[in-house]
Amino acid sequence: MSDNDSLKSEVRDFWDSGSCGEIYAEGLADLDYYKEHSKVRYELEPYLCDFAKFNEGLDKDVLEIGVGMGADHLE
Repeated sequence: MSDNDSLKSEVRDFWDSGSCGEIYAEGLADLDYYKEHSKVRYELEPYLCDFAKFNEGLDKDVLEIGVGMGADHLE
C-alpha cells in the first residue's frame, strides 16, 4: 500500500469512528442524546446561530451539507 493509500485509510477510519461533536452527546434515549449534543454545541460555539442565520431558511428548501449529527439541520 502506498503512503497516499495509507493516509486515505487513516482519514476514512477517523471519520467512520463518529460524527463531529458526537463526544458531547449523552443520554439513554435517542431524543435526550441529540438534545444534549445540540445544547453543548451551541454553548461551545454561541456565535453560530447569529452567523448561520437559521431563521432565514424558514419555509425554504435548504441543502445542508455537513459531517455532524444534524443539530444545525434541525435549526
